[in-house]
Amino acid sequence: LVTGDRVLYRVYEPTEDMEECFGWHLLDDGTAEITAWYGRGTEIVIPSIIEGKEVTSVAPYAFVYCNAAKISFPETIRKVGSYALFSCDKLEELVFAEGLETLSNDAICSLPSLKKLNLPQSLEVNSEDHPFSWLGDEVVVTVTEGSSAYKWVMQNNDSLFAEVQTITPAQASFELQFSLLENGTYAVSGYT
Repeated sequence: LVTGDRVLYRVYEPTEDMEECFGWHLLDDGTAEITAWYGRGTEIVIPSIIEGKEVTSVAPYAFVYCNAAKISFPETIRKVGSYALFSCDKLEELVFAEGLETLSNDAICSLPSLKKLNLPQSLEVNSEDHPFSWLGDEVVVTVTEGSSAYKWVMQNNDSLFAEVQTITPAQASFELQFSLLENGTYAVSGYT
């Protein structure tokens, strides 16, 4: 969608071998924000670059009702908006790379099948934040000892997560590895 000289919304078209198609728009700082996903695959790997623009955020409601089982976020993503991951009934795993700084309130909401979630050391969460709601009852969260996310999880884990796994800061720096694929997307490995 183009208004005047500003592009408000674009669709990143997949190639034949890709099962992912993202809606996005350009932010004021020249980076891209994912606004929607139109894919059919069960594993989503959010690209770090779209049309030469670094992807730095995920807009509110971007993945509402998505049917994927796993979503991996690259190290370029710094913010995930409210309800960005909402009512994704089949979603079992969320993989966030170091670099994520903000999960807006209710960014991760109504995910009954979620089983695996990692919160990177770079994530800043304070006691007033509420980034999660209505998660499944089998969620295992991995956090880095001493991080802001660790402190938040320990203060708010009455019934939110089934299990909390902690890693040291040294382990956190080696947990996720992203490999650039020929089609411009990333493959994620190293997270257990």
